[in-house]
Amino acid sequence: MVSFEEGSLLHEELAGLRVDASQVERGAESLGEEITADEQRYTEPLEETPLPPTLYMGLDGTGIPMRAVELAGRAGKQPDGSAKTREVKLCVIWSAEGRDSEGVPVRDPGSVTYSAAIESAASPDGVERSAFAERVLREAARRRFYDAPRRAIIGDGAPWICALTHSFCYRRAPVAS
Repeated sequence: MVSFEEGSLLHEELAGLRVDASQVERGAESLGEEITADEQRYTEPLEETPLPPTLYMGLDGTGIPMRAVELAGRAGKQPDGSAKTREVKLCVIWSAEGRDSEGVPVRDPGSVTYSAAIESAASPDGVERSAFAERVLREAARRRFYDAPRRAIIGDGAPWICALTHSFCYRRAPVAS
């Protein structure tokens, strides 16, 4: 949520601990690696409770600012062809059976799960699933998305989202293009 430098300052301010920004960075990277391994290792459904009538899946991608060293050699949208960001792909699954005081549907508390990474949604050979398609499949399995009585997939119409959505509609393994 904050820079490594700000994290360092927060450690000192809140806990009275002096932690160098580089230590905060190493800790965050280590934790990220553990989370990634955990996310790939555990694909069993999260809950045994009854499914809501509808599960929603949102798919999107967005650019996130990166350090120059992380962008070296990458093509981008800048006038000179350089990049300032990298694309992160996001899969969100939730239910929204509740309604607010005006009757507008709202996400059910505790129903939202996220899975995201800087990885491609493009299929390497047009047949093999992309890294992101594999991520979506794992999250869909954990949330029992295919078992929901109704499923809705929401996206902005990007070709890779359409490819994943099409494969989900026909209950085949996604192949992103």
